[in-house]
Amino acid sequence: MLINIHRTSNFRGYSTFFGVNTDPESRGSMHEAICVGPENPRDTGTIRDANQWPVDLPGFKAPVLDLYASVVGLGKVIFYLFALDLPEDFFDDKTKNPAAVMQILHYPPQTGIVDDRIVGIGAHTDFERFIILLQDDVSGLQVLNTANQWIDVKPILGALVLKT
Repeated sequence: MLINIHRTSNFRGYSTFFGVNTDPESRGSMHEAICVGPENPRDTGTIRDANQWPVDLPGFKAPVLDLYASVVGLGKVIFYLFALDLPEDFFDDKTKNPAAVMQILHYPPQTGIVDDRIVGIGAHTDFERFIILLQDDVSGLQVLNTANQWIDVKPILGALVLKT
C-alpha cells in the first residue's frame, strides 16, 4: 500500500488489520487506522515525516486536518487544566509545535469463534502525555487501575475518555 505507516520513520499513514502488534502472544491488532500529525512539520528536533494521504479519496484530507486541529486545541486546553497551580502561560512554549499524532481507528465487530490471540489492540502503555478517546456505543475498552486490575470502560456515545 502506498500510504503504509511503515514507510515513514514516525508512522504516518494507513495501518492495516494486524499491521501493528503490541502483544507478542497475539496474532496482531484487529484494527485499521489512519495516523496523521501536523501537516507542515517544522524541524523541532523530533522525528517528523509528512502525512501520507490516500489519492483515491480527494475529500478526505481537509476534514481530517480540521479534526486534527480541533483535537490539538482541546489538548492545549487540557494542558492548562494540568497547570492550575502554575503560571497561565506555563505550557505555551511546550505546546507551540506539538508532535501530537492523531489516529482514526476502526475496530470491526468480532463475531464467530473467539480466539484470544485476536484482540482489537493488546495491553500497552501509551507514550504520550495523555490520550483523548472519542467513544462510540461499543464496549471493549479496558484500563488498568492502580490495583493492577483490568476494568471495563462503559461506552457512552460521544463521550471523551482521557487517559493520563
